[in-house]
Amino acid sequence: MECPRLVAQLVLALVLAVVPPVSGETLSSSGSNPFGFTKVGNRVVFFARDLSSNASAWSTNGTPAGTVRLTDAAPPAARVGVVGSSYLWFVQEQSGYSLWRTGGTPATTFPLVTDGIFAPNPDDFPFPWAIVGGKLQFFRYSSTNVLELWTSNGTATGTRRSLSLPQVKTDVPLVAASSQGWLFFFTATPHPQFGITSYDHWAVWRTGGTAASTRRLASLPDYVFSAHPSTRRLLFLSGGQLWASDGSVVGTAPVFGPPANPVLEIHAFLGTAGDKVYFLAHTGTQSETLWVSDGTRRGTGIVSPALTSDSPEAAAVGDRIFFVASDGVHGSELWSSRGTARTTALVADLCPGSCSAFPQSNAAFLVAAGGRVFFQAEDPVAGRELFVSSGTAAGTRRVLDLCPGACGFPARLLPVGGEVYFYGRDLEHGVELWASDGTPGGTRRLSDFSQADLFGTGDTGFPLPAPSLAILGNRVITLGFDAESGFEPWVFDRAGGGGQRLADIF
Repeated sequence: MECPRLVAQLVLALVLAVVPPVSGETLSSSGSNPFGFTKVGNRVVFFARDLSSNASAWSTNGTPAGTVRLTDAAPPAARVGVVGSSYLWFVQEQSGYSLWRTGGTPATTFPLVTDGIFAPNPDDFPFPWAIVGGKLQFFRYSSTNVLELWTSNGTATGTRRSLSLPQVKTDVPLVAASSQGWLFFFTATPHPQFGITSYDHWAVWRTGGTAASTRRLASLPDYVFSAHPSTRRLLFLSGGQLWASDGSVVGTAPVFGPPANPVLEIHAFLGTAGDKVYFLAHTGTQSETLWVSDGTRRGTGIVSPALTSDSPEAAAVGDRIFFVASDGVHGSELWSSRGTARTTALVADLCPGSCSAFPQSNAAFLVAAGGRVFFQAEDPVAGRELFVSSGTAAGTRRVLDLCPGACGFPARLLPVGGEVYFYGRDLEHGVELWASDGTPGGTRRLSDFSQADLFGTGDTGFPLPAPSLAILGNRVITLGFDAESGFEPWVFDRAGGGGQRLADIF
C-alpha cells in the first residue's frame, strides 16, 4: 500500500520542480512579472509578459540600453529548457509546442523544431528531457503520429531525429533521466475523461539513441518520482518502492521487493549525496529510521536510531546529507550522515530539549552553498531566522536577527556560489531581496521597494519561492518593483545599495 504522506511529499516536490520560481501569476497582475533568469554567455535571458499577455523571451547585459526582446512575435513561453555551454533551450507553446534556442541575442534566437514537440500536461509533469553527452534529448511526434526521439546540440543542423519508437504505441513519456550514457524514460498510458487525464501501465525504458539499443526494461507499479543517477545505476521511486536499473532487463528491479518480507515502506525520500541515496523508512517490525542505498540489496541498510520526520527537506555537501528529523528526545532538529551509523548524528539542538527548531513541516528550506548548509529555523528568542552550519554544533549558528521578534516568515533560499539569496523582511523596509555569505557583515539588503508587504505574505504562513535571478559579475539580474511600473526586470549591486529598472515591458 502506498504511504499517503510519501505521495503528498513527492507530489509537492514535483510541483515545485515544474512551476517557475516567482511566476507572473504568483506575485501580481501589475507589470511584466519576469521569470526564468538564466545566464547565457555574457548576457542574461529571461521571460516576461507583454501587453498582449504573451510571455516572450528577452535578454540583457545589465543596462537599460542593452535590454532587448529576442523575438518579435514569440508565442507564450511554456517552460524554460536547459543551459548548454553557450545556448539556452526553451519550449514555447502556440497551437502546439516548439523547441527554441538562444545565445542571448536576436540573431542567435530561432526555433529548432517548430511543431510536434511532445509535452505532457504542464500542471502535472515537467517537459521530459535529459542531457546525454552534452546534447539535449527530447521527444516529438512525426506527421504520422509516431513518437520519435530527437537530439539537439543547439544548432539547426545538429537537431535531428535519432530514432522512431513505434513500439511505444499509445503510451507517452512523462519523465526522463540520464545515467551511465543511457537515456532512461518512463512511459504510461493516458486516459482522458471529463477534462482530467489519468495514467496507468507504467514502464521504464532505456536507449543509446539507436533502435538496437532501445529496450523496455520493466513494468512499474505506479508513478515515477525522484530519479537519481548514482555511480553505476539509476535509482528511482515507483509505487512507494526504491528501484534501481543498470540499463539491463535483469538489472532493473526493486531494491527491496518480493519475496522480501517484511516490505520496506519509504516515508520521506531525502535525495542523493555522493553515490548513495538517503530516505526515511520502516519495515513492519521496525520504527522509522534513516536508510542509505547504493542501488543494491547488500548496499542498502539502516544507519540511524529511530527517527521521525515530516519534512523531505535535505541538502548534500559532498558525500554528506543534511536533513531534519526527531529522535524522540529532541524535537525536529538538524541531522547529518555520511552513510554509516558512526557518521549519523544530531548536528545541533537549536531549540534545547523537546521543542523543535523546525515546528513547520516542509519549511526548513535546506540548501548547500560554499561547503556549508543554509536553512531557516525557529530561534527560541529571535523567532524564524536564517541559519548556517558547517556540520558541527559549534559551527551552527544564527546568521543575523533580521526581523526581531516573531515577524520572520518562511521563504525559500537560492544558493549561488558561496552565498544564498532570499526574500526577507525587516521592521524598517518590509519584504526585500537579501543576500548572505553566512556572516552578519556579509548579509545585506539589495533592494529598497518601500513596500511594507510587497508580496502579500501577511500572516498566511505560505512560503515565498526562492528568487529567480542570475549573476553578471558584481550585478544581480532579477525582478524588481516600483509603483509606476509594477514588477519588471531590474539590476542590483551584489554589495547592496539598491538598483534600477532595466525596462518597462508591460
